[in-house]
Amino acid sequence: MKKNIAYLLLIFATGCWGLSFIFSREIFAGDPAPSVTALVTLRLLLASIITIPVLLFMKQWEHLKKGDWKWFMLISLFEPFLYHLCETGAVSMVNASLVSVIVATVPLFVPFGVAAVYKQKINRQLLFGVVISIVGVVAMTLGDDSEGGSKLKGILILLCAVLASTAYMLILVKIADNYKPVTITTYQNLFGLVYFIPCTLLTDSSAISNLPLYSTKTWLLILTLGLLCSMLAYTAYNYGFKQIGASQAAAFMNISPVFTLAAALIIGQEQFAWMKIIGMAIVIVGLFVAQMDHSQIRGIGPRTARRIRKAFNIGNTPTDKTE
Repeated sequence: MKKNIAYLLLIFATGCWGLSFIFSREIFAGDPAPSVTALVTLRLLLASIITIPVLLFMKQWEHLKKGDWKWFMLISLFEPFLYHLCETGAVSMVNASLVSVIVATVPLFVPFGVAAVYKQKINRQLLFGVVISIVGVVAMTLGDDSEGGSKLKGILILLCAVLASTAYMLILVKIADNYKPVTITTYQNLFGLVYFIPCTLLTDSSAISNLPLYSTKTWLLILTLGLLCSMLAYTAYNYGFKQIGASQAAAFMNISPVFTLAAALIIGQEQFAWMKIIGMAIVIVGLFVAQMDHSQIRGIGPRTARRIRKAFNIGNTPTDKTE
């Protein structure tokens, strides 16, 4: 039953994130449009202002253990700070569907992160899936009507977002079992503000004076990003992560581009193009190929091996079974 709930919540989370790219594009089309740092700061601030009083009122607030502060500061550095800085910046440069499909490649990088940290070998099937997905991304760029220079810059920035999200997942393993999903999300947003507020004030001096100029539509979209995509979606995802592990949870990101492209076509934000559809299909096929098999954990201590196996759904080895 818990797994079924986890699956539904993961679909909800990835669907929200798929739509978040659409919302951000609409915000940047406004006049005046907030800067990247101002948009994410407002998004996290609104989520925190509403969530924290609710948790305190319901007596669900959890205090962090002394040794966990560093882990929360670290995961918040990677996500939301670095990830949203790159992802939201890229949304202003390239179409939302291309952003979504590149972000969906995060599951491909998680095994590489495990291999780098725990000295594991990468299997050929994963590499084959990566190659297929790269071909799909290239095909999608041919169907993207963004300007060449802006498109290339946006893709490079998105790769940084993917790496930040991968690092976030690897670190999340250390704290996922110790706190409620909503607690992890709330502290992520709070520590994210610690990074974003100074960044916004230093890089965008007009951010505060422009607030009254935003349209009602812009404010509603920012509120939606804050509550739906920064709070509820992350809480749902963290729950799924805790229940079924990182690799399977990350696999649900494969469907995020479908939500993005469908919404973009419906509201007329993007035009239908067969090359874009074909490229997205190729990327998703590559993602599933890469995740059909996982490398085994070898050469590390039994306690660490069990923890990584549980989090990343990596199969047992004969040696592990007898320990």
